[in-house]
Amino acid sequence: MDANGELKSLRKKLNNKGIAVVYLAILMIVLVGFVGLAVDIGYMYVAKGQLQNAADAAALAGAALLDSSNSTTQTAGRNEAAKLALANTATGVPVTIANDYSNTLSDIAADSGNDITVGNWDTSQTPKYSTTRTPVNALQVRARRTVGSTSSAQRMVDLFFAKAFGWQKMGASASAIANATRIVPGIVLCSSAGLCSMAGQLFYVNNNDPALFTESLAWSVFSTDASVPASKLSQFINGTLKLTSDLCGQCITTTQGTNVINDLDAAFSNPNFDKGNKDITGSTVNAWRIRVPLVDYPCSNPTASGCPPYNQGGNKEPYHVVGWAKMNITTVNTTSNLKGFVGTVLQCAYCTDPTPPLEELGLSLTATLVQ
Repeated sequence: MDANGELKSLRKKLNNKGIAVVYLAILMIVLVGFVGLAVDIGYMYVAKGQLQNAADAAALAGAALLDSSNSTTQTAGRNEAAKLALANTATGVPVTIANDYSNTLSDIAADSGNDITVGNWDTSQTPKYSTTRTPVNALQVRARRTVGSTSSAQRMVDLFFAKAFGWQKMGASASAIANATRIVPGIVLCSSAGLCSMAGQLFYVNNNDPALFTESLAWSVFSTDASVPASKLSQFINGTLKLTSDLCGQCITTTQGTNVINDLDAAFSNPNFDKGNKDITGSTVNAWRIRVPLVDYPCSNPTASGCPPYNQGGNKEPYHVVGWAKMNITTVNTTSNLKGFVGTVLQCAYCTDPTPPLEELGLSLTATLVQ
């Protein structure tokens, strides 16, 4: 090969190496782009997770302060939700949820507006959550960083590597619904028995000896169905079933509860069950504040007098709910023929009072995340 041929061959090799360098540079740019995109997507997942934590905490806090009315204003619950959300951050920015006291979520891209609704949660309905159904027993919170304006507290999340490709920001949001229910352990009291002015006394709930029935106390599953099995009563006592309304104006019947005093004893003695309504020393429960519906006259005869549970083993006459009582249980007795508990009625509130009775009594709710 002459010198000219060798020179051409060398030039060809150098050209090929130059093309490889170009390919490598392009590949590096693509790889850096993919890595950058992965970092930004991961960052957005972190932001969404932080927003979800804020929404969950806010919904639980807000639902726990819902009152027993069906008002959609629910000032205490909404304010508490906004407060708890603000205590959280998403990508270092405090989570701000908008609340204009309307009951419809605003446009997700709108600055301010509304991110809180209240409504009814019912797993038997479609949809399960609705802002148009009653009773109001649930609160929904939306936490978002979706607004384009850089001055908004809900502004989009700034990206890193994606800026090189003209992608400056990305939006993220999360929502949560908490269902608020009240633990009501299957007991009703007669309002006309003067219990609201009595000191502590032993309430007998013996089902084997009618002579030991307390003329003011009965078991109930808060229904007019007299054939409800005792197992459902146990579910109310242990908190598996909970009330979502104040029962005011409704008729409920008393119920047989042969062995449920043992369930009441277990619920009373467990320091972790309904602990917000218990006075506890170490692991010993000293008192349990419970909610108890007050019933008065038979629903079939509003002018009649007399109190349950003398019908408990008979025709199970439904009684009219006229209010609620806050009651302290300090001892549960499971001894045969003396089954019952020592309790003191602390305060009574009536359906005719200006303030809804359960709200007036100030007993805390149990809130559970449902969505």
